[in-house]
Amino acid sequence: MNKHTRLVSALVAASLSVAGVVFAAADAGPAASASAAPKASARARPAPRSPLEREDIPREVSERPTVLEWKDAVALEVTRRSPEATSCRASRVREWLKVHCDFPTPGIRQLSGSADGVLLWVVPKANENVWEGGQGGELILPMRVGDRRVLQFFVLEGGGYDGIWSTASVVVDEVWIEGDPRPTVVLR
Repeated sequence: MNKHTRLVSALVAASLSVAGVVFAAADAGPAASASAAPKASARARPAPRSPLEREDIPREVSERPTVLEWKDAVALEVTRRSPEATSCRASRVREWLKVHCDFPTPGIRQLSGSADGVLLWVVPKANENVWEGGQGGELILPMRVGDRRVLQFFVLEGGGYDGIWSTASVVVDEVWIEGDPRPTVVLR
C-alpha cells in the first residue's frame, strides 16, 4: 500500500467514525434529545404588546413619568421593526415612549430632532467583564405633534486579540406629522 492509499483509507475511516457518532446520536431517540434540551425558563411570558396604531396618545404635555409609573407601563409594539431590533422593547406612559435594548450598549446618540425631554441611559457595568452582568441601554422621549427625531444605539463587538469596538446598531425613528392621529415609531 502506498502513502496515497493509506492517507485516503485513514480519511475514509475517520469520516465513517464521525458519521457513526453522528448517526448514533441521531438514533438515540427522544429520551437523549430531551435530556440534552435546555431547561425551560422559569420566567413568565411577557405581557402582549399593544400595537401603536391602536393607542390613543395624549396630545397634552405632561411631566416625565416616574420610575414607579414605568413599572406599570403599557408594552407597546411599534409601527415597524426590523429583525435587528428584536432584542429591543418599547413601552409607553401617557405620551412618553421608552425603548430598551438588551445588547451590550456602550452609547446612544441622538442624530436629529428636538432634544427636549429626551433621556439616554446606558446600563453601567458592575465588573470588568463587559460581556457579563446587566446589559443594554434605553431612551425615553415625549411623543409630541411635530416631532421628527432619529436616535441610534451602538453595540459592543469583538473581544479576543482584536480588542473591543462599538458599531452602529438599532435606529429609532419617532415622527408625528401634524394632522396624523398618532406618531410613527420605527425600530430598524
